[in-house]
Amino acid sequence: MNIRHLFQWLALVALVMTTTLLAPASSAHAQEELFLPVIMRPGAAGDGSGDSCNIANLLEDGSFETGTPPWKQITGGYPIVQEDADALDGIKLAWFGGYNNANDRLVSTPFEVPAACKALRIVLHLNISSQEVLNEPYDYLYASLQPAGDVVNPEVMVANNTDDCNTCKWARYTYVYNEVPNRGQPLQLRFYGKTDSSRHTNFLVDLVSIEASDTPFAAAAGTGWRREEINALAVTPETVRSR
Repeated sequence: MNIRHLFQWLALVALVMTTTLLAPASSAHAQEELFLPVIMRPGAAGDGSGDSCNIANLLEDGSFETGTPPWKQITGGYPIVQEDADALDGIKLAWFGGYNNANDRLVSTPFEVPAACKALRIVLHLNISSQEVLNEPYDYLYASLQPAGDVVNPEVMVANNTDDCNTCKWARYTYVYNEVPNRGQPLQLRFYGKTDSSRHTNFLVDLVSIEASDTPFAAAAGTGWRREEINALAVTPETVRSR
């Protein structure tokens, strides 16, 4: 190897390159072939990480702090999103019912579900108080994922007046979709609260999220909403509020 080749070799080393001699140095047709290191970008095709989907919340403003937008009230005799001293997170919540013959509908801003996501889980926190005295369902709260601007999927009942918790203030509710509904379309979370003509119920909703995963969630899909009491009452049950 002559001096010129030596300097070339040293320059390549300085640039973190490798020189491979494909023919003996004494050959009249000695050739050099350069192999450059391949640097993979994190998440690039082939390493699998680019296909992951573990998102804590696809929903915008799950604590209702901004109000409208990103939430839009469709129907209702009173404002649904409002400041409230009982808010679980921040200073606002969504109040459904609280008066007779309520027909309260609230819808979120549309959101996209990444193609890699296989399952979705709605998580919300609910405070229920009711004037009803019989253990029969009369007042209801529903929540469901629907394609933006339409209602084509079942409106799934979250709770009714019989779920009034006398030993807790807030409970955590979850619902699983182990297949993404209306795949490829923007989705919206829709709430619907209704009461009958007497003895109303209050459904206070706060701290809502839509979690996404590339694998099914543990809870079986389609088995209804699951409730977990998270906030025990330290004193007697709270007074039933009215609008």
